[in-house]
Amino acid sequence: MEELLLNPDYTDYIKSIQLFYNTNLTKLYYKNKYIPEVLAKFNTIIWASLDGVKETHNYCRDGSNWDNVYSNWVEYKKQVPNLSVTSVLSAPVLIDIERYIEFLEQEKCSFFDHEYLPIGYNKLLDIKLYPDELFNQIIENAKQKLLASTLDKNSVDNSIAILNKYVAERNVDIINYNEVKIKIENRDLFGRSNIKFNDLS
Repeated sequence: MEELLLNPDYTDYIKSIQLFYNTNLTKLYYKNKYIPEVLAKFNTIIWASLDGVKETHNYCRDGSNWDNVYSNWVEYKKQVPNLSVTSVLSAPVLIDIERYIEFLEQEKCSFFDHEYLPIGYNKLLDIKLYPDELFNQIIENAKQKLLASTLDKNSVDNSIAILNKYVAERNVDIINYNEVKIKIENRDLFGRSNIKFNDLS
């Protein structure tokens, strides 16, 4: 595409292509090329895959570092102002929903959240496993904060629909809280970020 962009016969065609670029924002360079500068040449929309912000991001994306990710966000935004966010609505993200919304409002970016689909040991991130009093409080708080925000209505509606799905699909009869606690404590032993689950509360 870079080569064709320089060819007058293809320039308009290449610029008419809408390029969706999904990234976790951990890298600025690929094969010695400055990625934001390459993307800026095209009709690019960047979808930044972030699972919450700050410590929550570091916990959910074990091995990632929010300070580095945010610094890269700033660099990408300089070159490609059309940055959007996609996040999975896991338990830690929902517990820390205020800071997530604050980031989205501050950056004036669009967003599209996704449902958390548990696999393996990561089931501990599933809000549906939480006791009634916590589950109800966290879900209701997230709904209220989203509805009170200045964020795009369609994106908010999508997130609310996910939360309603969590409520509808929840089956407390199958939850073994001792097993969940053991899995959380076990994951904390091997996390690269050194952030423990209890640090998030």
